[in-house]
Amino acid sequence: MVPSININMKNVIIPMYRKIFNDIMNHKHTTYVFAGGRGSTKSSFAAIMIVLIIVHFKNVHAVCFRKVGNTIQKSIYSQMVWAIYQLGLDSLFHIPKTYASPIVYLPTGQQIFFMGLDDPNKVKSIKVPFGYIGVTWFEELDQYAGENELRKVTQSTKRGGQLFWDFRTFNPPISKNNWANEYADDVEFDSKSTLVIRNTYLDVPPDWLGQEFIDDADELKRKNERAYMHEYLGLAIGTGGDVFPNVSELDMDQLVTMFDKKIPMWQTFDHIYCGLDWGFAIDPTRFVRMHFDRKRLDLYIFREYNTLKTRSSAIFEDLYNNYK
Repeated sequence: MVPSININMKNVIIPMYRKIFNDIMNHKHTTYVFAGGRGSTKSSFAAIMIVLIIVHFKNVHAVCFRKVGNTIQKSIYSQMVWAIYQLGLDSLFHIPKTYASPIVYLPTGQQIFFMGLDDPNKVKSIKVPFGYIGVTWFEELDQYAGENELRKVTQSTKRGGQLFWDFRTFNPPISKNNWANEYADDVEFDSKSTLVIRNTYLDVPPDWLGQEFIDDADELKRKNERAYMHEYLGLAIGTGGDVFPNVSELDMDQLVTMFDKKIPMWQTFDHIYCGLDWGFAIDPTRFVRMHFDRKRLDLYIFREYNTLKTRSSAIFEDLYNNYK
């Protein structure tokens, strides 16, 4: 006999997700895309919803995916186990030690599988004892090869049932051109079957995250607002072509101070680093001297050497005599 279960959702779901909870349980959409920054609780929410779907829909099984199989144990598997305990349902589930065996809902025998997409053909080998696979979860969406890879999987799993839920969670990559960012933008405005949810740690009760997490976010915001916007606010703020996005050129006054003949600033540098990239015919050999200001987290590149088609012995002589 299936037991009656009462759960106080206020203790496990942040306020902004409560409407999403109703949307999922009433199956108003098929695909749910969570594109949130660090600490937004999107993965925790997805795991909780998968457990609740298993409990409430008796013929449904679930498969949770990561792109690489060896990342499963410490990510989606641990997240599912956490969700079961957080909901107080651990006595109703058989939880194996590793993801190699499925988690089983004991009252019905429903199963939650875990699989890496190192080999997408493995999906076809999943056999359920009854019912059908009604839930898929693709964690770290941007790590997959693209939407076509996911479609091949769901074409294999979406068989034999009427209700399907597809969860896709990820931290938006910094590049706007990343396929996952473009996918989320496209379906957000052009798909009736997909709901895109964007949120940040600022939507989460502070005591859920802890003061250390909030302090770390505030510190990054102070030191590197651009990185903060990407990591914690989940904003795609790059074009994909930025190699060093936080480089700033010195203005003329700074240059005069740095190379003033009376007090050359570079002579006060005390954390000197050197870098050498070898080349010859087409790619040049490049040498640089740098100083890293640990207190202000500033990097100064103040001596550069470039040459083409130069023998190693000649490069050594030049650097030894002129770039000490």
